[in-house]
Amino acid sequence: MFVAHPNVQQLLSAIWYEGVPGFRRKKILWQIVHIVKLFIMFPIYCLVYIIAPSSRMGRFMKKPFVKFICHSASYILFLTFVSMASQRLEIVILELIGTDWLKEKVNEWKKKERGAFFGFAESIVILFVSSLVWAEIKSLWTIGLKKYISDLWNIIDFIVNVLYILWFALRMSSWYIVRVSWGTI
Repeated sequence: MFVAHPNVQQLLSAIWYEGVPGFRRKKILWQIVHIVKLFIMFPIYCLVYIIAPSSRMGRFMKKPFVKFICHSASYILFLTFVSMASQRLEIVILELIGTDWLKEKVNEWKKKERGAFFGFAESIVILFVSSLVWAEIKSLWTIGLKKYISDLWNIIDFIVNVLYILWFALRMSSWYIVRVSWGTI
């Protein structure tokens, strides 16, 4: 009954939307514009938060609604790069807009695709995965092993991170095996 009381709900809403005053009173179009602006600005907000967490913009990042939007934007960007990496978007773009010489190079790369090193999108995915693993390590260190294991979401995050690390290990072993077979290592 306490949580369902209108005054408590009003207080929770005020805390949730603390960083964006008047957000709920805006028309839906202006709410969308504000959310898109936060989506676009999230890399800058994150950089400022890493460099100066106690600055005005760093404190803005600590607001629940802003933090939610930035986490969502980060995850959407991560999924975008995962899909770009799975489709080898760099090669597709070079095939579409490249010169004849570049298209010949792309055909040569395709023949050696199994042993290819990480492309741009895969490098960004590796950076994201590294940050996810680091966040889990920090969480484990902060709350301790017993409490960490008691939350099933942490177990799921751990398994997902292990699968990403296995993908990385398989890609590196593929690269190494192909290089050895070519005699370049």
